[in-house]
Amino acid sequence: FCMDKFLDDHELMAQEPDPKALHHAYTLLSTNLESGLAELEALADRGSVMALLYLANQCKMSGKESYSDAQKWYRLAYEKMSATALIDLALIYCDEKDYEEAETILKNGVSKDDGPSMFWLANLYLAEPCYIAKKNEAKILLEKSNAMGHLRSKHHLALLLRRERNNITTIIRGIILYLQAVVQGFRVAYRD
Repeated sequence: FCMDKFLDDHELMAQEPDPKALHHAYTLLSTNLESGLAELEALADRGSVMALLYLANQCKMSGKESYSDAQKWYRLAYEKMSATALIDLALIYCDEKDYEEAETILKNGVSKDDGPSMFWLANLYLAEPCYIAKKNEAKILLEKSNAMGHLRSKHHLALLLRRERNNITTIIRGIILYLQAVVQGFRVAYRD
């Protein structure tokens, strides 16, 4: 990958070659699915990363039988540095129990200091028994992502710290982080 960071959807929209055509194609999905998909594919062929994401999302919403198509579109968007595609592609691999591929993709995001990638990689390490030896690495990832302001990392880190029964200081830090995450979450919800 030539870029040094993954781009969020707002950054990708700012680079969109034809925003009006993208909006038209996306709107068509609800009234004429085949035409909408055809227009999105044409936009994707012309370099629209958002069209790739819309195509992938449409396939993913169609159910597990369409996951291979979703993977194809997400992979193309991921290769064009879409942060959304990175996470969604890794989660599809997790659903398919291909944890090694999910880990590879998420590690690529971590290597570019992507906070959500850190969160999801830590989540993979904590959730799957095959990664039990990586609990400390998960904690480090959550610490780093939390320091970057990632709210879900703060919440998960707080829960992880509260479970460390042998260290009262760590437990208290976990409780404080948890309360901060709750307050921050309410602020975000109120603002939105």
